[in-house]
Amino acid sequence: MAYSQPPQYSFGDSGDNQQQQPYQQPQSPGAPGYSPQPQPPQPTTSYQPTQPVAQPPGPLPPGPPRGPKSSPVLPVLAIASALCFVGAVLFGILWFQANGKTEDAENLADERASTIDDLEGRVADAEELESQLTEAEDQVAELEGQVSDLESQVGEIEAMQTCLDDLQTYYGTEVGSEEEDAALAEVSVSCAGYVF
Repeated sequence: MAYSQPPQYSFGDSGDNQQQQPYQQPQSPGAPGYSPQPQPPQPTTSYQPTQPVAQPPGPLPPGPPRGPKSSPVLPVLAIASALCFVGAVLFGILWFQANGKTEDAENLADERASTIDDLEGRVADAEELESQLTEAEDQVAELEGQVSDLESQVGEIEAMQTCLDDLQTYYGTEVGSEEEDAALAEVSVSCAGYVF
């Protein structure tokens, strides 16, 4: 009994496959004219593996074009510009606050200056009034001196008038009479320093 050979597996190239030959039915050994013949070659099927055969590494195809490389300067510039913007905003806020405070301080200084000017004017007026008061006091003292002088002059005039009156009385009396003696005594008192 003869068995057919199992199919041959070839791992070679597909070009190495043997050409198929027609299959002949083997004869039984008991048949007349039997001579052992070589078995015809079985049709071979090339083995196609389910997994692809690893290819030797070759040059890789070029990938998609890459964009320009991001430079580390750009983030630094972005952060610096953000910091500059924040600094400018803070500076503006501080400047506006300082400007408002400066205006308030200037207004307050102007008010204080006007108040000081008013006080200085009042002091000047008070000094002027004081000088006028001093002048008035001097004038009063001078007038008082003049009044005293006038009073003394009035006293002298009154004394002279008394003396004149006594002299007139004396000259109106009879000579050698008692009235003449009394009038003479009055004249000697009232006209002391004038006649005597």
